Amino acid sequence: MPASPEGIPALAWLEPHQAPLVRAIAARAGLRLIVAGIPNSIQRRSAPDAASIEGAEPISDLRSALATAHIRAAIIATPAPSAESPIADTDLLRLARSRSIVLLSFEPIPASVADARAAETIQWIESCRFLGLFRSAPALATVNELLESFGTPRTLTVSFRSGKGQGSLGARLYDAMHTVHSILGVPESIDASIITQVAASGLRLEPSDSLRLLHGDLTANLRYAGAKSAALSLSDRAGRWFRGVALVGESGCIRMDESGVERHDADGQVIEKSLAPRKKSASKAGALFEDIIDAPALEALAEAARRAIDPRATKPEPFDLEAVLSMCEAAILSARTGQPESPATVVRMAGER
Repeated sequence: MPASPEGIPALAWLEPHQAPLVRAIAARAGLRLIVAGIPNSIQRRSAPDAASIEGAEPISDLRSALATAHIRAAIIATPAPSAESPIADTDLLRLARSRSIVLLSFEPIPASVADARAAETIQWIESCRFLGLFRSAPALATVNELLESFGTPRTLTVSFRSGKGQGSLGARLYDAMHTVHSILGVPESIDASIITQVAASGLRLEPSDSLRLLHGDLTANLRYAGAKSAALSLSDRAGRWFRGVALVGESGCIRMDESGVERHDADGQVIEKSLAPRKKSASKAGALFEDIIDAPALEALAEAARRAIDPRATKPEPFDLEAVLSMCEAAILSARTGQPESPATVVRMAGER
């Protein structure tokens, strides 16, 4: 997928308030947005040019654009469900794959165990990239070796926060569960609570049962067999982007975020520390938006997009998608029932559908 001097031709499917972030991601990642549009359900509530991208042809039919536009990538920023969204339509995933279009999604696709099984035959990982998994952050490039020498953690805490337009709570949950699964595996049970919006009447709204439509704040305790556990604190309405993880074990503590990794021994002495690679100077196009968007969010999402479209970049490590999604669904189910739920139950229920 070689880039022209102007960048790789791409499409954007977004909501109006996401336009500055999407434009900046494209500029940083070497993409040239030539077509852009928003879902019809959102378009009806917005001004006709609310999500306009300078230099991009406006579209209202994503399927037609994916089938005919001369693009090599598509940024799918909105979680809004639609008959014309690859988030909800595996046929569009197939279409994108048949045309060698890389989908760069703010949201997890597929978004459930059942959808993952349905999409398995189209090799989704090659045509759709989630932006961007914490474990793939540049600052964590050497963390696997550190984890091997550290041993099994007793506790793992994950705090992922983002602001409006940077991905749903479901995106933060998916990323967090992928992180937990990569270190501790699948828990026996998950006890979660989700705080959503409060209605005008004062009643708290029930959380969505769909991962991609989940919004608000989430806390969860994950219970494992043996002497280990994990805890999550997540939000998509925290204003600013942050992702941090801490592991505590017999040999001390490891702290990691997108700025670097630091290990302390059991006596509190720093025994290893690494910082994220220094960034090259931002392009003028990318810098234009830095005064109106969250810079850490831009760095994380743009770097993930850049690596996804670069044929020379290291491919993401394979992982058990079904297991990660079962953990996400168990957390959502627990928040709705008020009881601990098991990922194993989610997998069994998916098999019965």
